[in-house]
Amino acid sequence: MKIRELEIRPISLGEMMFPMEVAYREGQNPGLYDGVTFLQAAKEGYLLAEVEGKPIGAAAGAVYGGRLAYLGGVFTLPPFRHKGLGRKLWEICLSAAEKAVGDGVIGVNGLPEKEDFYTGYDFWPSHMVLCYKGRIFEESCLGFDIYPASEVDPIALEVYDGQVFGAPRQEFLRCWLEQPGLETACLVEKGLLKGYGCMRRCREGWRLGPVFAREPRAAEKILKHLA
Repeated sequence: MKIRELEIRPISLGEMMFPMEVAYREGQNPGLYDGVTFLQAAKEGYLLAEVEGKPIGAAAGAVYGGRLAYLGGVFTLPPFRHKGLGRKLWEICLSAAEKAVGDGVIGVNGLPEKEDFYTGYDFWPSHMVLCYKGRIFEESCLGFDIYPASEVDPIALEVYDGQVFGAPRQEFLRCWLEQPGLETACLVEKGLLKGYGCMRRCREGWRLGPVFAREPRAAEKILKHLA
């Protein structure tokens, strides 16, 4: 196939259904409103690749606090793979992230089998991300010291989230917590925020994330409340 008229540009809100649909078909089962929230975080960093006016790929580069960026969701549709289009899309996304964070940190959500590709751009393995599916706990329990995010000091929640995540992300957190149908659980003990968790509706069931806690006991309490 001869590729003509390749265009790579920022994606619009109305076009976010395309990468979300591809993600679902490839088994990722994103939240129903993830696309809107991710676009708020990535802004101009969420890119759409088109050939002759039709979408064939996408990539995202979200920047947090001007010093931390994450790249992910880089793909092209099967008929357009192994033609250098994905690499071009990736390099444009990477270049934008480098300009945004300067000497900050850039992380990549990549597949293990693509490790050689990423190390070629001076990335190295840091963490393994594991996905699980099933019941959270056989026994659930509502916590009397757990409150929805709307009833917790928003500044305290932003500070706590930034400490755990590694960079401030107030705008992203605000958009995330305002998702329709999102369930939140914030553990507050003796006036101190000990952790929080969220779960959101997907096409198949619900997804947890994030779930942050300072100790396993607190995490278990939050998870049992959400269950």
